[in-house]
Amino acid sequence: MYSFNAASEKMLPFIILPNVTDLPHSLYYDFQIFYYSQKSGWMTSKLFSIWCVFFASKISQIRMELPTAFKNQRAVLIVDNNPSRINSEAIEFLIYQNIKIITLPAHCSHVL
Repeated sequence: MYSFNAASEKMLPFIILPNVTDLPHSLYYDFQIFYYSQKSGWMTSKLFSIWCVFFASKISQIRMELPTAFKNQRAVLIVDNNPSRINSEAIEFLIYQNIKIITLPAHCSHVL
């Protein structure tokens, strides 16, 4: 997952490695990327929940720097329609964090 906003600010990459049980030690010290591993190397509902916490923490940091009038406004997260997004735990967490999630129809995110 690689996220950015309309102001072209980027979040640190969240990379999923396939079936890696022990990350090489050199990766432990790369603080510019978050690594996670799972069997297939694809995003799952569990990983999406973890990523949502990662995302919400970044949004909280951004909100602290905003003028008071904007701090409590809802953030919008636009994602593709991957099946991992059908995740009530992640959606409820995002709602609690005042983040609205919008999923795009299948096969259209590359056009944008």
